[in-house]
Amino acid sequence: MQQYRIQIGGPGSGSPRGIVARILFSIVAVVALVAAAFLGAVFFLAALGFFLVGTAILAARIWWAKRQIEKAMKQGKTGTGPEATSRRREDVIEGEYSVVSERERKRRAERDGQDGH
Repeated sequence: MQQYRIQIGGPGSGSPRGIVARILFSIVAVVALVAAAFLGAVFFLAALGFFLVGTAILAARIWWAKRQIEKAMKQGKTGTGPEATSRRREDVIEGEYSVVSERERKRRAERDGQDGH
């Protein structure tokens, strides 16, 4: 019976043959793994930092809005509901107006006996 030896990948593939080459390959592999782990940790910490800063900004904004709403509710100026329309602010002057074109303004001024200025 004949025996056949099959080498997959052709000559030169697989692990290095010499002991020096194996040691160098091991050192390079360890360095590559350490570098990959370090870079992964750096990117993870950067993403975590962005997340924490964003969360802190969002929490501060929600706190500020809640504070403003509570302050407005304490003063009775919620601005919603039927009772809000009945309340008047002292620094607001209300009135009605109508837009009058320049031509209409001159016509009214002539009719009323004014010169239009």
